[in-house]
Amino acid sequence: MFLRFVLRLPDGGARVWDAWITGGAEFGDVVARQTLAAGLDAADTFHLTARYVTDCYRGRVHSGPSPGADPG
Repeated sequence: MFLRFVLRLPDGGARVWDAWITGGAEFGDVVARQTLAAGLDAADTFHLTARYVTDCYRGRVHSGPSPGADPG
């Protein structure tokens, strides 16, 4: 899983950083195996995990999961 950090700039722009969480590849493998075993596809995975997303806003900084962390 990726995390996305968005820093809002005073001129209206934004700086975006994406980074893997520690253990992201292993976590992704577990999710993929469970998804396939249940007969689900990628769209189902995004829908199900989106229900548990936590976005964090601190001043001009927005952090959250990526994909799904909307910089807008």
